[in-house]
Amino acid sequence: MGDIQFAAVSERVGRYDVLAQLTKGGMAELSLASTQGPGGFRKFVVIKRILPEAAGDENFVKMFLDEARVTGAFSHPSICQVFELGNDPSTGLFVAMEFIAGQDLNQVVAACAHQQAVLPVGYSASVVLECAQALHYAHTFKLPNGEESPVIHRDVAQKNIMVTYDGQVKLLDFGIAKAKGALARTRAGTVKGTAGYMSPEQVRGEQIDGRSDVFALGVVLWEMVTGRRLFSADTELAELKMILSEPIVPPHEVEPSVPEELSNVAMKALERDVNQRYRSARDMARALTSQCGHLLFDTEERADFMKQRFAAKIEAAQRLFDSAGAKDQRSVTAAAEAFRKSSSTDHERDTDEGAAPARPKAVRVGSSVSDPRMKAVKPAVSAAKLKPARPRPSVKKLPKAEDFAPTEASVVSTAAPRSSSQMWPMLAVVVALAAGGLVYLAMRSEPRPVTPEPAQPIAELPGTELPGTELPGVEPTPNVVAEPTPDKKVDLTVKPPVREKGEVTLVIPSGATIWKGKTKLAEGSMMSFSLPVGTHLLTVLGDDGVRRKLSLQVPPGKSKAQRFRLDDIPPE
Repeated sequence: MGDIQFAAVSERVGRYDVLAQLTKGGMAELSLASTQGPGGFRKFVVIKRILPEAAGDENFVKMFLDEARVTGAFSHPSICQVFELGNDPSTGLFVAMEFIAGQDLNQVVAACAHQQAVLPVGYSASVVLECAQALHYAHTFKLPNGEESPVIHRDVAQKNIMVTYDGQVKLLDFGIAKAKGALARTRAGTVKGTAGYMSPEQVRGEQIDGRSDVFALGVVLWEMVTGRRLFSADTELAELKMILSEPIVPPHEVEPSVPEELSNVAMKALERDVNQRYRSARDMARALTSQCGHLLFDTEERADFMKQRFAAKIEAAQRLFDSAGAKDQRSVTAAAEAFRKSSSTDHERDTDEGAAPARPKAVRVGSSVSDPRMKAVKPAVSAAKLKPARPRPSVKKLPKAEDFAPTEASVVSTAAPRSSSQMWPMLAVVVALAAGGLVYLAMRSEPRPVTPEPAQPIAELPGTELPGTELPGVEPTPNVVAEPTPDKKVDLTVKPPVREKGEVTLVIPSGATIWKGKTKLAEGSMMSFSLPVGTHLLTVLGDDGVRRKLSLQVPPGKSKAQRFRLDDIPPE
């Protein structure tokens, strides 16, 4: 990656002082800037400007204006805010947007793969829930005068969903959104969107509504919980054909650790018949809440997960902002350079400049190891026969539109080719510079809509040593054999009593391994196993390496899922 470019402090765009260029693409550039006011007031923003060489592209300018107009009217915590659309006499059109720091889902998956870390299903489900609520807001948007003005995103994909370091979820890039009064028009016979995430009706060029975005969100959910690509082929045209006809295997048959109720939500969102799909994004959100509420991460849990995965980046980002107020521009430069190095992760540094980042050997989803490149699943007779699709040549991350050559279909991709000499993963700001893609940057909090059902109270058994110590009465009575009489061979073996068993389900969002003595019972974020009825003292080993003790009451039959946070379980 090339050096970061810093602007002179005197450079201004509208009422904003430009501090540093974040990234520059073929059509536009993003810069970190600030505005000041009385009493020490200072606000950081991101400025997007159209490059002089792109200013003559009438369609791009219209899309630039469309997105600013559409999102400027929005006010939703999971859709980042646009402060201002302006026209500076010196630099031309610009948009001032809120600033957030975080990672898009592609980057989250890559980091988990590189660190051999679990991507919990509760994290994935909660991110999709927040996106569904944001989409419903856009689909049912009304102007201040009450006039309905629905907006269809048309490009819901992992690259356009960000999770901030404080656990917020942000839906990005309304650059090709279908909105009332849009200046840019889609030509007849042209398909807009990201191959692999379009709905069947979108592929066919038919009229679409919010249910098209629901299908795309179903693809995102399927891919996050299975660790594989759903529709993946050598060309965009082949992917579009797969969307129309390729059988879709339920996620829990691909990845056994996926709860069936979560798998059912994904499959309903992925119904090819639009009338069989969820009627709205809100219906999908309600299904996730009602059927998977005990799994869902809250904002704090998502933040904890992000801090575990991206601690170095967060620390470097803080140093950058601590230095941003300094008059000495060199201190800002030094802090930004340090952050650039921290943002270039091992799996990025291992690749040649301009090449797609290499992925590590495995992506762990739930409790099992799956394909590191999120390849497609080729349906067969049974889940046991499922195999990943053949990987594309030299593709080492989730394929984007720029990875494909032009095809027979008239497809307008929303991802712009990237020049590594110009890209800088500063504060992990997700940049979509082609087709009018804007990045919305914010740090706002959304109330958690779901309160998971409280876990059943448990009683601790103090003083019990672990591992290897069993509770009294747990071991079965040993066999006792009576001596047979000489003239009669009678088997008088006393059989041990059969102890009734119960099935329990533990939900530990951050993931853990459960041991009973020296026997490993389960691993993952949602674990089901059977034990004899009664009280058992278990060892819980989390990703932090701390051994914790959990006293668990096992009732007869199948019991309700119990949810714990690692911090709530006392260490040994």
